[in-house]
Amino acid sequence: MSEGTNRISDSEGFAWSLLLLAPSMLLGGWILRTMWGWFIVPLGAPAISLWHAMGLFLTVRLFVGMATKERKEHPLMLAIEGAVVGLALLGIGALVHLGL
Repeated sequence: MSEGTNRISDSEGFAWSLLLLAPSMLLGGWILRTMWGWFIVPLGAPAISLWHAMGLFLTVRLFVGMATKERKEHPLMLAIEGAVVGLALLGIGALVHLGL
């Protein structure tokens, strides 16, 4: 991080993004696979593996990411925000799955 500012350099941002890529993929894939099993498999679709779920997650993020404006927050804060939102949606999905 540059001294005296809250901005990080492009190279620092890139390094953070690479560091956070695997945990984000794993969490997103796990959430997608879990919700797929709850809501899609009962409709007759086959279950998917974590690897397939991560691939779907990345494919959707590719297109959704292109549609959103560029954000300048620190990559760690964006990853935390994504994890919190994903886990909150999983919690809501769990309540729906349980019929509550």
